[in-house]
Amino acid sequence: MTLFSFRKLSYTKSAAAARRKDEVKEREAGSCLRNKSSSVNREYMEAFRTKSYVEVQTQLLAANTTCGAAAAEEHRLHTTPSHRRLQLCHLLAGADDDQLQYYYSSQPHDHHPLLNEYFLVSLEASKMCESLLKNVLHTRTNYDKNIKCATKGVAGGRGVWSAEQLQRAYAQLQSFSALRNPLSTASQVRFNEVQDGHFALLHRLTSRARKLKRKMKLLRLLRKALGATLAVGCAALALAFTLVAVHCAALCVLASPGVVSLLLGGVRKQQQKGKKQPRRLQRRERVYLQLDAAAKGVYVLINDFGTMSRLVGRVHDETEHNRAMAGLCARKQNDEMVKEVVRDLAAHEAGFSDHLKELEQHIYLCFLNIIRSRRMVLQQIINSAL
Repeated sequence: MTLFSFRKLSYTKSAAAARRKDEVKEREAGSCLRNKSSSVNREYMEAFRTKSYVEVQTQLLAANTTCGAAAAEEHRLHTTPSHRRLQLCHLLAGADDDQLQYYYSSQPHDHHPLLNEYFLVSLEASKMCESLLKNVLHTRTNYDKNIKCATKGVAGGRGVWSAEQLQRAYAQLQSFSALRNPLSTASQVRFNEVQDGHFALLHRLTSRARKLKRKMKLLRLLRKALGATLAVGCAALALAFTLVAVHCAALCVLASPGVVSLLLGGVRKQQQKGKKQPRRLQRRERVYLQLDAAAKGVYVLINDFGTMSRLVGRVHDETEHNRAMAGLCARKQNDEMVKEVVRDLAAHEAGFSDHLKELEQHIYLCFLNIIRSRRMVLQQIINSAL
């Protein structure tokens, strides 16, 4: 083998090795991206697969499997998706009734008045979410019965329509325009009023918690200063007695050891006492933790309702737009207009369904956050009662 051929063979091997390294790097990068996307999806799913979610799902399955053989037909009717959603709504609203009963059965003077207001506000928020969920399900039912029926079979067609198709489209559009928008009750004004109440409660909770924190900090500083003062005073007295005992040798032999040990014992007792918090400080700390947990719950509730108000406004406006177009077609009785409106509704059908689904999922998430916040506050109350 010549030197040239040997160099050529070495170059070929090195080039092949470099290509293999590049392929390995590309595969690793692709797998990294796939792992990252899968981890993001897993993290998103885990946001809904919390302990509260699993408990509610278990209760829902148990409720659906308790029907007897005599009520098989009723059970079949009550296992539709809409009815299952309403069941989940009721279970979410009453998931922590046992803990609430414990709260209301305990001594009223053990809890801060703002905690009572917090539980009332969270209860009203749960009822509002339940009512809003029913309106969303009603909106989906109206849309499926009318708009989807009108666009069925003619969604993408621009050819000749039969008389039966036109008659069906007219009937469905007229029926849809005559229906009331279920989301009209959940107006933006109502959301603004509720959020104003939440902001006011959050301000009172945080203000009271800050005051308690300042008081606890001041009490700790005073206790430390008092302990240091007593220690210095006892040490000064011990030094004074020692100096007096030096000038009085006889008195030093008899009295000084007892006096010094007495004073030093007082210092040790004061130091040991300083390690334990007084009951008043412990009670303030417990109340502070309860108010802080309630403030966090209200803060999360404000964010959830802010997002929910925007989603409700979007679905409400889309529903009103669809009703307006359907009403215009019903009044004009123009075949070309009906065809164009039906094609437009069919084109935006998937987007409207996605918006409804997003709103429904956010309502469920708001339910779970309310339950989680309630349990956090109740756990602080239970811990303080132990």
